[in-house]
Amino acid sequence: MAQKRILTQDEIDRYMNNLYELNELSEDGLEYSDDDDVDFLPDCVSPNEDSDSDCENSVGSQNTIQNIKKSDDYNKLNRNISAREPFINLTFKNNKTLPKNILWKNQNISLNEEVIKFYGDDTLRREIMDFDTPYQFFKYLWTDKIINNIYDESIRYAIQKNPSKPLTISKNEINQYLGICIYASLVHLPNYRAYWSEELGFDQIKETMPLKKFETIRQYLHFIDNDKHLPRDHPNHDRLHKIRPIYDELNKNFAKVPLERHLSIDEQICSTKVRHYMKQYLPMKPHKWGFKFFVLCGILGFAYKLELYSDQENNEKYRQKGEPGLGASANVVIRLARIISRNKNYTLYFVNYYTSIPLLAYLSKEEICSLGTINKNRIPISKISTEKVFNQMERGHSMEFFGNNNDVEISVTAWKDNKTVIMASTFAGEKQLGKVMRYDKKIKNREEITSCH
Repeated sequence: MAQKRILTQDEIDRYMNNLYELNELSEDGLEYSDDDDVDFLPDCVSPNEDSDSDCENSVGSQNTIQNIKKSDDYNKLNRNISAREPFINLTFKNNKTLPKNILWKNQNISLNEEVIKFYGDDTLRREIMDFDTPYQFFKYLWTDKIINNIYDESIRYAIQKNPSKPLTISKNEINQYLGICIYASLVHLPNYRAYWSEELGFDQIKETMPLKKFETIRQYLHFIDNDKHLPRDHPNHDRLHKIRPIYDELNKNFAKVPLERHLSIDEQICSTKVRHYMKQYLPMKPHKWGFKFFVLCGILGFAYKLELYSDQENNEKYRQKGEPGLGASANVVIRLARIISRNKNYTLYFVNYYTSIPLLAYLSKEEICSLGTINKNRIPISKISTEKVFNQMERGHSMEFFGNNNDVEISVTAWKDNKTVIMASTFAGEKQLGKVMRYDKKIKNREEITSCH
């Protein structure tokens, strides 16, 4: 093994001077200290690995960081770190790349209306429009196929537990059991047996099914054959094995509803008190403990796709061909956007947890318009004023910078509300200016201020 050479102090100084041009970007090219993005850790940053094991310099076709370390010649060092290209483009082993040097101009984005014209079809199908009751729409999503699967697997599990005592239930009783669960989620009592009690009993539930039958179904309820479960040390172990058939079938049924033009991605929590290693804590949610879902939904509130967080979905082996690795948070958007038709100019919105310049560029290449709030330290060589300068400006002040990344036009707009709001988009900018109502503490009344498009 070749002996490593220690860089001289002059070489270190020259190298660090160029790194200052990164404008405090971290090694993942996304952020420096965003507490929201705790799931993401660049593969090339590890305390147990050498710093030159995973990263390579891609400024030149043959110039790498390893070449820099082996070089004693100032001229070779200068060719790798050029004053003309201060923003070094690094490529990691998991295909994440830093944005190239972006030249931001203080001007508004200008797009041809034909470029962002919507070509999709968001008209509801006739079979959906013919539904007369909420129950019909529920059965459109929660199909008989799901009920049949629950029935078969529950019978199988009962036989596996005790072959001499098979489970005697019907498919209709499975439907009744689920109906009781839905009722119980609306009418809260201390425990499930209280629904059959004389004092607190709920008549609709007592008349539907005896308590003993409910407890029997509850004991043997199953969605998949336990014999198919792979151990935790198996490379194909699935943490969602127990619910996988229901989970996949529901996502497939949700996708039968035509997508709206305007879509949004955010987190949702399924609250629970159960003890489980997948349970998450989200302090900003009304119910803080539970299972975390990433949801693709429309402005009408319908969820078109769910992704239950299991800490496995970001594994590279589950990535589809052509999909980049842009970090754990941005990859959520890429996975949920798989069901969005390309070349139709659907509009996708998300918050700063997901937003990055490479993500906007990727979606634009797929002809999906996108807009998201963004942290300032995720913008390479940002020209946006600091928070201190913005606080001195009047409420409603805004500024827009326009740049190009991988032949994709991107607008970054900063607008002062109570705090500075920074938005990045491939289809919208500062113009046209509008008006919104805000409460002013000084005059103790609501007033009209300028807002961005």
